[in-house]
Amino acid sequence: MKDLKAIGIENQINDALFGPSDNQIKLVKQKIDFVKRNASKVIKVNGDKVYDVIIDEDNIRYNLLKCPAEFIQFMKQKYYYPIQYAHIEF
Repeated sequence: MKDLKAIGIENQINDALFGPSDNQIKLVKQKIDFVKRNASKVIKVNGDKVYDVIIDEDNIRYNLLKCPAEFIQFMKQKYYYPIQYAHIEF
C-alpha cells in the first residue's frame, strides 16, 4: 500500500501570497502525475473510503458511497479535493 501525504498544506497562506517554491511545484507535479496514473487504485482520501475516483486536472473527484455499476455512467463524483493537499492511500 502506498500513502501520499499532503504537500504544502502548512504553507497554504504563504503560497497564496508569495507563490510556492520551485521544489514544491516539482513535488506537486510528481504527486498529480502519480495519482493520474494510479487513480483506479485509490482506496482512501483524507482517511475516508472512496469510490468512482477520477482525476480532474489537479483535483481528485470521488464518491463516499458505492454506486451500482449500471448507474456509474450517470453519476457525477459528488466530492472533490485538491490532489496537492489530499492524503491519498492506494
